[in-house]
Amino acid sequence: MIKLVAFDLGDVLLKYNPIVLAKEFIKDPDEAAWFIKEIFGPIEKVNDIGVPIEQASADAVLKYPKYKPFFEAFKTRSDENTAERIAPNVQVFQAVKKAGYPITIWSNFQDEGWADTLKRHPFIGTADYFVVSAHIGILKPEPGFFDAAFAKHPDIAPENIVFIDDRDDITKAARARGVKTVTYNPSINLEAELKKMGLVFSVN
Repeated sequence: MIKLVAFDLGDVLLKYNPIVLAKEFIKDPDEAAWFIKEIFGPIEKVNDIGVPIEQASADAVLKYPKYKPFFEAFKTRSDENTAERIAPNVQVFQAVKKAGYPITIWSNFQDEGWADTLKRHPFIGTADYFVVSAHIGILKPEPGFFDAAFAKHPDIAPENIVFIDDRDDITKAARARGVKTVTYNPSINLEAELKKMGLVFSVN
């Protein structure tokens, strides 16, 4: 029986699109795409474990000073990377919550934009629990992330949790800990998948 529903944020509830902000500072589309993959990607992982973006990007700024304006903007505007909601999944989130199931957020997310993201998307704040990588210093799919997540609700066994994430490696790691999972992509009907697992809720 499912007693807790865990949601990832990026590309599950919110579209994750860091190139939106990058294109404001890097006008060439190919260069912007290269920057996101080769420069920002590794820095973001460090940022997501709680290292401030200024510190995480220090070496890159020295090597590529022209990208400093992007990193300066990122300090206060990182929530723009997740400005768009994935509406059907947000409706599922809200319906599951209304039906009485506790909800937890399990997310790799940086600290700078967390408060602004909650303001931009107030529904996230209605979750019962939050496990955010920058707040615990551990990324999914590391075992320590799941240890911290389970510690939030020790009365709920892993086999009574369903976790929705968009990355195969993360859902595989969760399943190895006994958690039921949905590996989400845009072709997945999340409402149908959760109802197959026995959840009872109604999306209006």
